Amino acid sequence: MHYFTKSRAILLILLILPGGNRAFGNDFRSARSAGLGGAGHANPLLNDSVFQNPSFASFLPVYSWAADFKALGEGRGRVYNVSVMDGMSQFFQAAAAYTVRDELTAVHISASKKIHPRIAFGIAGKLFFSRNKGSIDNSKNINLSATGAPFDWFQLAFIADNLLTPSATSQLGLERELVLGTKFKASEKLLFYIDPRTRLGDGLKIPSNPRFGYEVGSEVAIFKDLFLRVGTFKNISHPDVQTKANGFAYGIGWIAPKISFDFAMERIRVPQDRSSLTSGMTIYF
Repeated sequence: MHYFTKSRAILLILLILPGGNRAFGNDFRSARSAGLGGAGHANPLLNDSVFQNPSFASFLPVYSWAADFKALGEGRGRVYNVSVMDGMSQFFQAAAAYTVRDELTAVHISASKKIHPRIAFGIAGKLFFSRNKGSIDNSKNINLSATGAPFDWFQLAFIADNLLTPSATSQLGLERELVLGTKFKASEKLLFYIDPRTRLGDGLKIPSNPRFGYEVGSEVAIFKDLFLRVGTFKNISHPDVQTKANGFAYGIGWIAPKISFDFAMERIRVPQDRSSLTSGMTIYF
């Protein structure tokens, strides 16, 4: 099956269709991404690339399917996500995802290509559809990214997110941003991710909107296939509160041949104290 042909067609549709001006900034966090506090843009695991860094799919030569479930806690709702990635195509690599929240549904599609064994570029489109008339507008957006792996112990990524967004629009957390993703390999069992970001333009119309924020996380291999994760974030547009948030997270992941399972707990401390739980499964080959 020519996955890349279908993905290219869907991507063109996403970029052409008209949209409004409101959507979620951080569109979705998988269980692995959530456990790192949203960090990991320089090395998203498999299908996470469609959300965090579309260019990284070119470094993942596998086919994969994933499903995630998120409980927002205290009766605040649930989030469901399914995704697929084709990293095997010789023409270019692609991924797609479908997300369902109480207030909206979202479609993401991405494509990427290596221009050098250690350098890749990617583009992603996203569409948001309101499930409640009058609550939010349907909208579209795009992001661009590039990933470089100059050394075995260091990876670097640049992501320009929400490029179609006006400089100051949505109360729902959408901002035009530039994200710098870094990965440091301290050893075979210990990884660090440091992802600073800055908004481009005026940003959200909220009482306090710092220009700079960050996500920092660490991943340690307890055994060959079992990972513990911890992370923190500050001044990040978070989908659970639809505004800038500070908090922390931790999680666990088990990676077996052809399948992986992940679980994470996120705790937002600012602007309101709340928790969420995310679990996910990925099949790959």
